Amino acid sequence: PTVASGEGVALDSDVGSGLHVIEFRAGGAGWKPVPGDGGHMSAVGDQDAIADAFFGEDRVRFTPSVPRTDMVGFIRVMKSASSGLLNFAGSAENGAVRTSDVILNQEFKNQESIDEHGSSRYACLLGENGGSGEAATAEKLRDCTHATYMGTVNFWAHSVAAVRNPTERQYTLQTFTLLREPFDRLVSYFNYAREIYPWWNESSTEAQNRMIEAGDFGGWLRNLKKHGSYGIGIPYQKNYIAFDADRAISIITGDRPRVLALLTECFEASVLILTERFPRLFSRDAAVEYFERPRSNVYHNKTQFEAFDMVALRKKAMRWFKPDYRVYAAAVGRFRGHLSASGVDPRTAAECLLRLESATRQGDG
Repeated sequence: PTVASGEGVALDSDVGSGLHVIEFRAGGAGWKPVPGDGGHMSAVGDQDAIADAFFGEDRVRFTPSVPRTDMVGFIRVMKSASSGLLNFAGSAENGAVRTSDVILNQEFKNQESIDEHGSSRYACLLGENGGSGEAATAEKLRDCTHATYMGTVNFWAHSVAAVRNPTERQYTLQTFTLLREPFDRLVSYFNYAREIYPWWNESSTEAQNRMIEAGDFGGWLRNLKKHGSYGIGIPYQKNYIAFDADRAISIITGDRPRVLALLTECFEASVLILTERFPRLFSRDAAVEYFERPRSNVYHNKTQFEAFDMVALRKKAMRWFKPDYRVYAAAVGRFRGHLSASGVDPRTAAECLLRLESATRQGDG
């Protein structure tokens, strides 16, 4: 539909992105119901209405005469090449195309408690509202924290509730994430934990920290299977989407997924798909230029752990962390659909499919 121009101008392409869209309409008197579907809040702070809106109808009816601010939230899964994606999103190549109109909504920043490292859910929300916000540079985007899907949604919704505009405005949110082959992600996490130790040591038990210091990957993996960890995403990346595997699968699959699940193994293809789904936020030409720059391989694990039988450990991980593998398999299946419906060039698409087949063979081998 046609929407009003000016402040809160819509990203028209996002409406047809093929994703579930959540929409709230806020005014000076608080929340007002949107007839038909899309969810509504009768009072500020109604948590049930937030959940109902995001897990209810897939259709959203917009009011053409009301300005709209469309936003895109990144569900940042730990050790999934998320830093590489944020580096692109805030890169000079991408910024030169999208200009300062693509912003971190300054009005939302006051609603967030920034931690001692500067991390926040605020930095995970991209939008466009005429350039009145904070430019989304790579430096600022790297402050995006590792928040869950519902944590991000709730922050967005309550930020909207706190923005009391004299003129009524509609807000929308769509979300995406990067998921990774579970065993490879755990290898990457273990490497990183060793590099930065004692940072992040509060995410692990004392026994696990001793194994990290000693480089005992096999012992760490077994201990993780038995005792879990204090970190929300270790060992299960599915927890960023939903703790229940079936619910996580329902969120990332279907004709209109609530979260667009992209894949680390297909990083270049994933970024190109993003440029198609959200062209006002991500530039395809900029992506092509970005990938022509020399860079490290974002899905390569640097350490091979020669002292361990990695094939055997991978097979055990598939049994030990089966729920994560179920969610990842669903993500791969849905991603193939995203890829086939995209305009990603044949060479990049073929390389992506080969990597996915290789990951499958490693698990079967």
